Amino acid sequence: MFDKITDLTKTRSIMDSMVFFGGMSVILLGLTTLIGNVLGTIGVGGDVVSGIFGGVGLGTIIGTLFVLVSGGSIVHHKKLGGDMLSVIVMLAGVYLSYTSSVFLGLLLVSYLTTVKGK
Repeated sequence: MFDKITDLTKTRSIMDSMVFFGGMSVILLGLTTLIGNVLGTIGVGGDVVSGIFGGVGLGTIIGTLFVLVSGGSIVHHKKLGGDMLSVIVMLAGVYLSYTSSVFLGLLLVSYLTTVKGK
């Protein structure tokens, strides 16, 4: 079931892109919960990470890394590195996931699945 959702090379329609968004949101929630609990158990992760991040929550950092990896994988596997608009959309998704909402950044990444690869 997740094989179709996580296929990064497939060009999707708008409806398929929303299904991709929903599936990746479920994967993101599970991953964030698992990593947060493991880091909390070993004492590394607290409620707020201070220092260079300046009070950003651990879930935001994990979600931003997830958006960066999934968006970068889509750009790489579809060979969109030369398309500046796709790279800007991916970087805007990473920025929005860090500053406002992880799901807003994931929405831009799901838009990248509608772009045809080269």
